[in-house]
Amino acid sequence: MKNKEGWDGKMRMEPKAVITNPEALEDSDYSDPDAPTVEEIEADEDLLADEDVNAEDIDLVHCRISSISALKLERFPKLQRLCMRQNQISRINFPPNVAASLTELDLYDNLISHIKGLEEFHNLTSLDLSFNKIKHIKNISHLKKLTEIFFVQNKISRIEGLEELTGIKNLELGANKIRVRTI
Repeated sequence: MKNKEGWDGKMRMEPKAVITNPEALEDSDYSDPDAPTVEEIEADEDLLADEDVNAEDIDLVHCRISSISALKLERFPKLQRLCMRQNQISRINFPPNVAASLTELDLYDNLISHIKGLEEFHNLTSLDLSFNKIKHIKNISHLKKLTEIFFVQNKISRIEGLEELTGIKNLELGANKIRVRTI
């Protein structure tokens, strides 16, 4: 309803957005130094309590995991395939017995920026580190059994560190910053 002057009682204003940190639009890794710190708490439950100790395949997708060691994976001596997609893992650190038995490791969509901690993964045939923050392909030349490797949507600018991996049949590097192919 409108009054006799034609006003409907609603105040209308032009939308106006104020961007206080325009650098966040340019850099996907931007972090506001003035933002309050987020308190990280230790897990209060065992995510794998109901898992059979003889399990060969474990999926921990979107579980908000930040620490691999807190999972106590050493209790799964027959573990061959481990999927930990969409978590908050920033470091690869596995117990040696787990590393030796794994053939497939999926750490897609985490917070990993450096490839470290794969020294004991001698039987690995498939490695997925897509959707992380990796800039350089390093520390994987010893993974001689790898047949497929995924580095999709990282920050890789050069194809390097793959020369000794002669068994690779599937290599995915899409959506990176690669401008020159060197292989």
